[in-house]
Amino acid sequence: MIAEFKPSKPPTRNRKRTRSNKIPAWHPQYMAMLPAIVRHARIASRDLDAEAREEFVQEVVANTLAAFVRLVALDKADIAYAPHVEP
Repeated sequence: MIAEFKPSKPPTRNRKRTRSNKIPAWHPQYMAMLPAIVRHARIASRDLDAEAREEFVQEVVANTLAAFVRLVALDKADIAYAPHVEP
């Protein structure tokens, strides 16, 4: 016989969720690098079909953001830079 799952606490539905609309201090620095990151990703993926290229660019943006946030957490955001790519 399989026992029925019973949560330890009933879910609270009236809990107020607070959402911060504050922009993190590191955001402007990353946004300044973003066009170069996207440009570099598009050039690197130029041989892919359109759908794969967009997926690749999105993955590059996600990975670079995660890496940048980690640098900020380590107090090393000053060593972050965007690639220099000639058009």
